Amino acid sequence: MKSLVAFIVLFWSVFATASDTIQWGNLATIDQESIRLKAKEYIHNAMPEIRGVEVKLINVSANYDFRYKRSTMQVMFMHSMSFLEGEGKEQVVYVGDKPQVIKMNKILYVFIDFKGNGEATQHRVEQVPFHGSKQAFMEEFSRF
Repeated sequence: MKSLVAFIVLFWSVFATASDTIQWGNLATIDQESIRLKAKEYIHNAMPEIRGVEVKLINVSANYDFRYKRSTMQVMFMHSMSFLEGEGKEQVVYVGDKPQVIKMNKILYVFIDFKGNGEATQHRVEQVPFHGSKQAFMEEFSRF
C-alpha cells in the first residue's frame, strides 16, 4: 500500500509542479488550483477541527459515463496532522521469503466527492497503513 501511495505522490508531484493546469493536448484539462481551493474550503467547513492546519491536494480522479451522461470527480487530501502514531497494528511483511513483524502507523486521507456542477457533496476520512516515522511522514508531506 505504501508503494501505491508513493507512486501516486510521485506521479502527481511531477505534473503538479509543471503548471496549475494539467492538459492532455486539446482533449482535456484539469485546473488543479481551482479544485484545490474549492476542496480546501469544503474541508475547512466540514471539518472545523482541522481549520488552520496545512492541507495539501494529493490526487484528482475525474470520470465521465457516456451511457448515463454522468460525471464524477473525487479529490484526495492529507493534512499536516494526518500522521497517527501507534494507531496501527502489527503486520507481517515478507522480506525475501522471511516473515517480519512490523508496527504500522497510519495516515489519514480525506476524500471529497463533487457533482458535475462543481459542488462538493460529501467527504470521508480513511486511515491507511504507513510504515514510517512521523519525521518520514513530514518529509513526504513537505514535498507536495
